[in-house]
Amino acid sequence: MRQTHSAEVQLWQGGLGASYLRDQLSKSQDSWRARKALMSELLAAVPQKFGPMDILEVGCGPGLNLLLVRDLMPQAGPGIVGIDVDVDALNHVAPYFDCYEYPASSIDLPNESFDLVYTVSVLNHIQEPELSQAYREIYRLTRHDGCIILAEIFSPKPRAIPWRGYDDADGSGAALWARDYGGEFQAMHEGRLRLIKYGCSL
Repeated sequence: MRQTHSAEVQLWQGGLGASYLRDQLSKSQDSWRARKALMSELLAAVPQKFGPMDILEVGCGPGLNLLLVRDLMPQAGPGIVGIDVDVDALNHVAPYFDCYEYPASSIDLPNESFDLVYTVSVLNHIQEPELSQAYREIYRLTRHDGCIILAEIFSPKPRAIPWRGYDDADGSGAALWARDYGGEFQAMHEGRLRLIKYGCSL
């Protein structure tokens, strides 16, 4: 793990990151089954590829999704990596996977390192200008024949969502947003992507 500092990480410093981590680690069996169902649906859209795949989760938290990726994807190779800004969460990941303390907007890994790069409810905690930087990093890290999954909260127009006491009416102090992440990502990289699936039933 390598430490970094960015304005993006301020949200997770102090009590919010610690309480969120506790919640993630204490989820019920029903919550785990729901997570597994979601990851199964997301991964089913990934094209089959000959040989082991290198995989990156942006915003991996304590690594619950990484464990499911390893178990649900026969083609997942040893190159499963997670990045997050919460070093306490990464301490739970490190025994099982390579992990790094990077924000989504600044990931110090080589270009085109991964066959699959994905996020699950991570970009919806990031606002501009870091969000556009995160889009660029995700694209940069994905191989030209690779796959990108953005599983985020959708809204046709950006809007703040009350969450854990962060609920400013104008959104300036919010910690959770909904917007058309997939549409924005496609618009930024127009002509360079092939859409496989837009929208998720869960």
